Amino acid sequence: MFFWVFWYSYPPHKQQQRDPQWDNRQPECILPQTVIIHSSRSSQSSSSSLTTTLSQSNSYIPPPPPPPRKPTFTARLRSSPAAMLLGIIPLLTLGLGFWQVYRLRWKLALIDELEDKLGREALWLPGRINVDKLPEFQYRRVLAQGTYLPSQTIYVGPRTYDGVHGYHAITPLARPGGSTIFINRGFVPKDFCPGGPKYAGSPLALERTGGEVTIEGLLRQSSTRGTFVPENEPEKGVYYWVDLPLLSERMGESAQPVLVDEVYEGHLGLVAEKLARGEPVGRKAKVEMRNQHAVYAATWCVPDWVNLSGTDGL
Repeated sequence: MFFWVFWYSYPPHKQQQRDPQWDNRQPECILPQTVIIHSSRSSQSSSSSLTTTLSQSNSYIPPPPPPPRKPTFTARLRSSPAAMLLGIIPLLTLGLGFWQVYRLRWKLALIDELEDKLGREALWLPGRINVDKLPEFQYRRVLAQGTYLPSQTIYVGPRTYDGVHGYHAITPLARPGGSTIFINRGFVPKDFCPGGPKYAGSPLALERTGGEVTIEGLLRQSSTRGTFVPENEPEKGVYYWVDLPLLSERMGESAQPVLVDEVYEGHLGLVAEKLARGEPVGRKAKVEMRNQHAVYAATWCVPDWVNLSGTDGL
């Protein structure tokens, strides 16, 4: 037995006799064909072997699949816990921004309501005040008549007034036929407060219980202690904030936890003269409320807007 091996191809002079279907096939499908002729005793066996070899050599062999690509840095980042956290943070800040917008609308509506009350005619306080109704009359102009108790004056602070350091003087007002309430008489410079170099000759230190006075002011509520505000020390006469329940309890049953901020409408020249003499200067008749919600809303929303605008080109 012997084998003949040769490459099966058409000679150049026979290219005109090619099968059209063979010529129209894609180039990558035309592969070198190998014909193996087996020499055997039987011609039928040789013919069968040749047919099988040609059939196998003409079959299409697809190219091997490309190797799997490694995940890029961006893909790994998107699937990491840090990416999930970075995706939650913008939603959280956006929610806080909308919350501040809601608070801003609420604060503006409250200021409008208080300014409306401020513009109404002043009311005389009744002999006995319904404390539960005080929130409805906050910032309402009221009139009260009575006698100051200067020996019970307390100084709450420190406070500032046009850059001057000092305290607010709060004196009980005993009303005939009524309860005792508390009057915030206004700002007093630090030098004219207890412990100051000019306190001994100050008007409040020399004040004695005298005749009746009529006070016009704004009805206020008891303040609450802030997070970083120390506790009051009444045994030492140190007050950092106005604790009306505590003050009324120390005054006895005749006192009610009611505070009136005395109003002073004098011009700046008169204010400077009163401060120089150590006289208390009352507050202005206007609504004074802290309103920083617009700033907070911008603080939370602007970074989200910048991030969204920066991703438009991605």
